[in-house]
Amino acid sequence: MVVVIKLQHAWMCTGATLVYESPVTTGATATDDGTPIGTWHVQGKQSPRTLRTRDGGSYHVQYWMPYDGDYGFHDAAWQTFPEGSALYTTQGSHGCVHLPAAGMAWLYNWARVGATVTVRA
Repeated sequence: MVVVIKLQHAWMCTGATLVYESPVTTGATATDDGTPIGTWHVQGKQSPRTLRTRDGGSYHVQYWMPYDGDYGFHDAAWQTFPEGSALYTTQGSHGCVHLPAAGMAWLYNWARVGATVTVRA
């Protein structure tokens, strides 16, 4: 899985073969909630899950796949703009990667625990 922040897009591959791609929403860089850049591995899967933020907020998600402790892939039913939008800079996540509901369901069922996740600027 490769996420490119400036493109607000993710690609899922098996070897060199693209099997799925999706627009995403990453962290709100204007509010110091940018998505960390680097390479990790999917640490687990939970469905459903309530996520809690450092500022005390809580968010119910249908699918949660952490790859860097507090950061991971999940759906975001509360998001009011489309994934892939430049609005992520001010209205994006707290650092996680949001996918549309259907895309997140696909990813949750396809990805295995231990899969490599690379996030690029």
